Amino acid sequence: MTSSPSPNKTGKIVSLALIGVGVVLLSLSLIPGVGMKITLPLVFLMSGAACILAVFSLTPRFRWAASLLIPGSLLTSLGVVFLFNSITGDWNAWAYAWLLVLAGTGVGIILAARELKWPRGVIFVGLGLLIGGSILSFVFGAIAGGLFIEVVAPILLVLAGLVIYRIGWE
Repeated sequence: MTSSPSPNKTGKIVSLALIGVGVVLLSLSLIPGVGMKITLPLVFLMSGAACILAVFSLTPRFRWAASLLIPGSLLTSLGVVFLFNSITGDWNAWAYAWLLVLAGTGVGIILAARELKWPRGVIFVGLGLLIGGSILSFVFGAIAGGLFIEVVAPILLVLAGLVIYRIGWE
């Protein structure tokens, strides 16, 4: 028989994780030339991860906790976009990369809708954001060019292929 962690144990885990993240971010900000380059994406990625982890720890007690998948996905997608921008140095890509944040929000809506048994129309809204944001980002990125789209375009194609394979083509 498995038991869920006690609230006290969960609080200790969360507090230790927050302390660890704070120490890592502080350390990165003290290293010359690294600070803002990596810290900004990490803040968004860690915030998104915190929301998603909160879903797993709160869902057994609070049904509404699954709705935290939406801000978790949004923040994680922002973190991924900022991370790619930081790595490639192509900050002009933000002109079209923000559309991937819509796609990430769509993923969160789909996951929350499935978990909370929301109406089917909500899932279609999430799919619209996911597909529309991805396609528009790909199209505008192809027009604008740059290193960001050279990295993201193949990833989007692989993800699209996996989705089509998973749901079937009929």
